[in-house]
Amino acid sequence: MRNATLKDVAAAAGVGVSTASYVLSGSGLNKVGGETAKRIREIAEKLNYRPNSVARELKSGQSRLIALLVSGVNYSFMPDLLQEIEEVLADNHYNALFSIYRTPDEFAERCRNIAQQRIAGGIVSTAGNAKLLKNIEHYFPGIPWMVCSSKTSDAYPAVWVPPEEVGRIGLDLLYRNNHRRIACFDNASDRWSEAKSVAGKYHANVDDIVWLESEYSHIENVWKELDAIKKHTPEKYPTAIFFPGDNEAVEFMSICRRRNIRVPEDISILSVNGSPLCQWVTPHLTSIAQPRGEQGTLAVERLLDWIKTGIRPETLELHCSIQEGQSIRTLPAIQS
Repeated sequence: MRNATLKDVAAAAGVGVSTASYVLSGSGLNKVGGETAKRIREIAEKLNYRPNSVARELKSGQSRLIALLVSGVNYSFMPDLLQEIEEVLADNHYNALFSIYRTPDEFAERCRNIAQQRIAGGIVSTAGNAKLLKNIEHYFPGIPWMVCSSKTSDAYPAVWVPPEEVGRIGLDLLYRNNHRRIACFDNASDRWSEAKSVAGKYHANVDDIVWLESEYSHIENVWKELDAIKKHTPEKYPTAIFFPGDNEAVEFMSICRRRNIRVPEDISILSVNGSPLCQWVTPHLTSIAQPRGEQGTLAVERLLDWIKTGIRPETLELHCSIQEGQSIRTLPAIQS
């Protein structure tokens, strides 16, 4: 049995093919009355009508496929971001071509694969690696791409939260609560570019920051490093740890419980992203909240406008805020 066509739907609804197309493609709903549009959709559902997107693209000469290229989906803000992107694409009758990479070589391979498809544009998260965008320039010349959740170069517009703002707000919160030996990760990150000025605001020595060498996602190695500090240089043992993500902070807190280490009485914990996970642990995790879904919504809206108008958007910087929990202890005031 053949599938119902647009012509079949139009005939059953007693309307012209163009009218049925306006409703079912979403391209001209303002041209069709509400009752008529409702009838057309009901008949299309009854007849099990499924639009032929390939034929529609060939007829219009326009692709309805948007590439999404990200470094993973299990990071604490990525599910919200991707869900918002997909919803905006669906509302605008676009489809997503989703790819994940873990290494620069995989990034290049994914670009080669995507380049075999006819895409209208793309959204990429580079995890802070500017060199990756060279692949986008090589494989997709003239095709709009938005960078989302990281700004790695001026080659493409971005929607992101500047990392130095995250670091400044987080360190300020910890210094304000009289912490000085603060453990942080990746001292080469742009996140810490304002660390010296924040420390100076509280008459603190930025050299008291404890730079952990372990990869922050490898929590067992973080613990080994902390145990070594406690054994060999206990005077440098941190009173607070500033994790780059909620997931890692929550995992760390779970091991604290097994070790009978109290949060925040024995050690304070601060994280980044402000995901729902922060409310699922005891004590609730204090986090620097980023606009997770909003980054995705604004990135895809700007991309679709770019595709429609040919006008490249400007980079948009969003802001973060403190999501209060109970994982940070206020230490006794430091005597000057």
